[in-house]
Amino acid sequence: PPPPPPPAARSGMLQNTSFHAFRDVQSCMAFSPPKRASESTEPHTVPVLTLGIFTESIWIDFGEACAVGRSYLRTFRVSWSPQPEFGGGDVPVEVEHVPERKGFGLALSDGGTLHKGSTVDVPSLSSIDLVVSWVPMAPGGVREAVHLKPAPRGRLRIALRGFALGCGGGP
Repeated sequence: PPPPPPPAARSGMLQNTSFHAFRDVQSCMAFSPPKRASESTEPHTVPVLTLGIFTESIWIDFGEACAVGRSYLRTFRVSWSPQPEFGGGDVPVEVEHVPERKGFGLALSDGGTLHKGSTVDVPSLSSIDLVVSWVPMAPGGVREAVHLKPAPRGRLRIALRGFALGCGGGP
């Protein structure tokens, strides 16, 4: 192996390395984590929640420039392909939790509102579209979840996130 550099060269390398490390730290500060497979990478792609026992959660992102007091809507699809543990017919799905106190709501695509305890039937070999609404009540970030329970067992989670701006923000 080559001999180690003289002490003066090592200190220069350390200074140069620390400068680049600082630049790398700055670039990491703007880093955003990779998207999950269930997240939409295109603005018009509808996330799909497939009914099943070990179904992965989906994420619905309202964005980072939502205006306080303005309503935002996102659609997701609940899909059903019969599995032996559920039987072969339609599956009733109960709404277990909607974070209404944080300004979120859940509705059918035709406009019917869903609250805790509401049930919607997902037809066999088909899907239904549900709409999540959010009216930010205060500036800042929010991360909440909607919980659905398909009969006879299991729980499905729809993670919701967004960031609200005070005055004049949002498209």
